[in-house]
Amino acid sequence: MRHILTLLMIWIACSARGQCTGIVAPSDTSVCDGQTLEFILSEAGADVDSLQWQEGVPGAWSDIAGATDDTLQVSPDTDIHYRCVLFCASDTIAADSAEVTVVSPITVTIAGQGGPYCGTASDTLVASGADAYAWEPTLSVDPDTGPEVVATPGSTTTYTVTGSTGPCTATATFTVTVNQPPDQPAIDPSGPAQLCAGDDIVLTTTATSPLWSTGETSSSISVSTAGAVWVTDSTAGCPVAASDTVQVNVTGVEVVTCPADLALCSNGAPHVLAGALPEGGTYLLNGTSITTFDPDTLAGEYSIRYRYNSCSDSCEFTITVLNSPNAGSDSSLTTCSNGTAVDLAPLLGVHDPGGTWTDQGGVEFDGVYDPAARPSGTYTYTVSGNAPCSAASASVEVTNNQAPPEPLVWGVGLHTACDGQWMDISLPGAEPALQYQWVCDSCTFESEQDTMATVQWHNASDTEANGTLAITVLDQTTGCSSSFFANIGISPAPASCPKGIVFFEPHGLAVLDPTARWFQWGTLLGNVFDPVEGGTDQTLFDPGLIHACEDHPYVARTSIDGECWSTTIRCADSLSLARICPEPQMATVPELRVDPNPWAGGPLWIAPFRTGSDDPVLVEILDLQGRIRSSARLPSSGYDLGSTLEGGLSRGPWVLRAWIDGRPQSIKLIVQ
Repeated sequence: MRHILTLLMIWIACSARGQCTGIVAPSDTSVCDGQTLEFILSEAGADVDSLQWQEGVPGAWSDIAGATDDTLQVSPDTDIHYRCVLFCASDTIAADSAEVTVVSPITVTIAGQGGPYCGTASDTLVASGADAYAWEPTLSVDPDTGPEVVATPGSTTTYTVTGSTGPCTATATFTVTVNQPPDQPAIDPSGPAQLCAGDDIVLTTTATSPLWSTGETSSSISVSTAGAVWVTDSTAGCPVAASDTVQVNVTGVEVVTCPADLALCSNGAPHVLAGALPEGGTYLLNGTSITTFDPDTLAGEYSIRYRYNSCSDSCEFTITVLNSPNAGSDSSLTTCSNGTAVDLAPLLGVHDPGGTWTDQGGVEFDGVYDPAARPSGTYTYTVSGNAPCSAASASVEVTNNQAPPEPLVWGVGLHTACDGQWMDISLPGAEPALQYQWVCDSCTFESEQDTMATVQWHNASDTEANGTLAITVLDQTTGCSSSFFANIGISPAPASCPKGIVFFEPHGLAVLDPTARWFQWGTLLGNVFDPVEGGTDQTLFDPGLIHACEDHPYVARTSIDGECWSTTIRCADSLSLARICPEPQMATVPELRVDPNPWAGGPLWIAPFRTGSDDPVLVEILDLQGRIRSSARLPSSGYDLGSTLEGGLSRGPWVLRAWIDGRPQSIKLIVQ
């Protein structure tokens, strides 16, 4: 290839005389063989008429044909001289010659790996054949001049190097190939693939250069044998990319047989499914896989399907569930020996009818338990069953607790009473472990009832009425009880209002009853009242009584009319003293008092009688046999008996009785 080479101008004086001048450039130079060299005449003088370019050597010049312009282009192939001859009027001026040296051309080459590389290259490029080198493109080489560079392109790039030696230049190119790694190829379908024997499946890949594990290189292949299948994709210089493995399974076609139909009882154990051939398949109930069949379900027929594999036909067999006999659930019964008969069947809950009851000895009975006739024990109900179901049994465990005995009830006149009558009722022999409950109608209880109660009967009519009293004995340990019932005839006649018995004076008892005019002391044995002969006063004296009301053998009866009597066995207490009685109200102690008592002579003062009247009061002195020794009427405001009785009474106990409002009041008088 030839090139035009323009050199720096060097001034050559063609003539120094007048205006026949000009400048030729370049002067001495060199040129590469085959290249064009251009000489230029500039600043020609005004006298220059024409010019001629010549070549040769000093002393042997020859004109260059047609070279009469101010420029000359030549392509010398050997060393030579050139000059310009100027013609100015009559003068001819030859300029100094310019020596041209011809240099042989050069060839530049590039050596390197060239690739292919994957992703990014790193290639050392080495140029040769010149003295100096310039590389392009400059962005991906380091350095960009010199014979050896490192190229790091991110894609395929062609590099050009320009080499120069003197006036000669030459270029060379070198391509570094950079490829991108392939994506992981995919297979459609991705698997696993399930084939039946004799079937095949078509697998398709996204690889651009596919190589299947079967050795095939097409984008789609057909597979009919079991095994793992994959495909790779490749690009020069990059690692091979492999797909995920697709597992191809091939299932054989088998002849399937089911076991025979069977029957199960609903209360039987779960049945393990077996017997189908070939073994290893799946039993299905309504599409759900099962390994055992639990007959604890509704009676009926159930279709079981057996499937060996997806490629073989399935088979079916039937399980029939029969209702097991239902004897109900075990239960228990706690009863009392005085309780009513109980039908045991309802205690079992839901159960089949028609079964048989047996007692603990195996003897059949009708299933009605009579606590008065049968002991505690286990009573069994049995229902027979049909194959494959066996008989079922349930039992009732009966505990028959002994009922407490009926209480012994003591109460004077327990079956008759008057309106307003107070009646003390006791339960002798009561046991502390038992609880006693009292209920009555036409009456009220004075306090909480236990083993003794004080009750008041009521009859607001004009004729006799009927009332009832019930006492229930409860054994809290067993829950058993027994009861006593009494029917009471209640007269409309008013009854007296006893408030209890008090101890007063040495050896004396008094019954407090503000309404009574009749009194009778006695003893009590059960419900039998035994009167004390002569004990008809409000007070009673007995040398065996010492400073107490309790633990004495006496009870008192009081009456308004001498016919309707109330009986009290209680010592007066705050509850009984608070009873509301008809007028007149009475003090809590007898009204009769003497001071001092015992009396040793001197004054013997009788306290004022609270009669509400100024009338004299009859006062009597009696011996312990009730014989009157003396009597006198004394002022109700009180009186000194000392002078009257002085010397008239012997030492010992006497009875002093005063008749107040027609009722006797007595105290014991001790003479010392």
